[in-house]
Amino acid sequence: MRNQRTRNKKGAKFPLAAVLLLAVAAVLAVMGFVLLSGESSNYNAVDIDPAHLDSRAEKIKRFFWEKKEKNDKDNFSYEIETMLDFKGEEQQCSIGLKNPHRNTMLMYIELSLEDGDVFFRSGLILPGEKIEKITPDKKLPEGEFKGHAVICAVEPETEEFVGFLEQEVNIRVRK
Repeated sequence: MRNQRTRNKKGAKFPLAAVLLLAVAAVLAVMGFVLLSGESSNYNAVDIDPAHLDSRAEKIKRFFWEKKEKNDKDNFSYEIETMLDFKGEEQQCSIGLKNPHRNTMLMYIELSLEDGDVFFRSGLILPGEKIEKITPDKKLPEGEFKGHAVICAVEPETEEFVGFLEQEVNIRVRK
């Protein structure tokens, strides 16, 4: 009986262990991609009016070590920067707004100055999505201000308002 081994183009022999090692590495690479890539949302985009979704929103990557528990319908989580620094002619700002995977509700946000003047409103953001940067809907005067972020929870099946959370924010506008 002949000893069979895999050969490359030049006829050199590859031991079976090397072939198995390459196969294991390929399987691990695929598993790593699946485990480290973002999880798809629980909501079918067809069920939600696309005109209501915020086009700036992007998926949040979810890693395998993160808990996959969901908030019950009485709990709502969010993340946002509390110092909003609007810079440049376009007054762009890093907001770090996240609707975490654990939420069961859609969300949107309204930002206002202390006097109640709303200067930004997002579209709907799905659980597991984030908005990193925003530009105000109207120009803000230069200076430092106190303001409010009103984070609103929305029922995904009916798109009805459920409730809100309010977060104080500091606002700085500079050129």
